Amino acid sequence: FPMRKFNPGQMDQVLPYFKEAQRLLLADDFPDAEARGLLVQNAFVELDGKEVRLCCHPDGSRIVETLLRSATNFQLRVFWDRLAG
Repeated sequence: FPMRKFNPGQMDQVLPYFKEAQRLLLADDFPDAEARGLLVQNAFVELDGKEVRLCCHPDGSRIVETLLRSATNFQLRVFWDRLAG
């Protein structure tokens, strides 16, 4: 996966998305496992190129922790590969 350039000022724009994803994951009020999986997949797509910045952000690191708990093995591998560069 190619790394996209991420402007540090964009954190204020993307953090609300991840906070909402975290809220939904913690509420765990999904009609089925597929709906939960789609949310996690969409969050990982949005996370692309923002991994390090989000992990270094005080709120972002907790959000990533919540997201990683719901990730599949493949999603975890892709996440760690992206962190490694």
